Amino acid sequence: DDYINNLHYDDSEKIDAKTFFETNEITVEEISELIDYCNDLNYILDSSMEIDEYTIERFIKMLNYLAGLLHLTYEFMDMGNSFENLANDLSNINFENFDDNKKTIAYELLKQISLDFKKWVEEVFINKTAQDIHYFDASFFANITQFRLILGIKE
Repeated sequence: DDYINNLHYDDSEKIDAKTFFETNEITVEEISELIDYCNDLNYILDSSMEIDEYTIERFIKMLNYLAGLLHLTYEFMDMGNSFENLANDLSNINFENFDDNKKTIAYELLKQISLDFKKWVEEVFINKTAQDIHYFDASFFANITQFRLILGIKE
């Protein structure tokens, strides 16, 4: 809930993707990097199919790259902060102590987060069809909260 309560905008400030691109400076290179990093994030999980130290290290690295890109645009700073927080959470977890069931749950939650993010990137940056560029935020923050609760991460 803290993620959602601390957002820099409210629901009455909806911005569609086309308007966002008309009124904000985001370069083609930044969009290309965002798309590449998003695809890499999904590839990391697809190629490993499980949680292990190497997968988590690569996933954290990609989250931090994405956070840096998202911080370049005011509208996505909240999401950038959340990617940073998730990366920090992941770096503080010893997944080796998890049983197979908990590893599977963690993997599935991270996969859902990365798939949701990929869909958002496609709708906002590729197709520019999103009616609200922030539609993903609440779902993303809820997934992170669920991840933290299931894995016992304290704020």
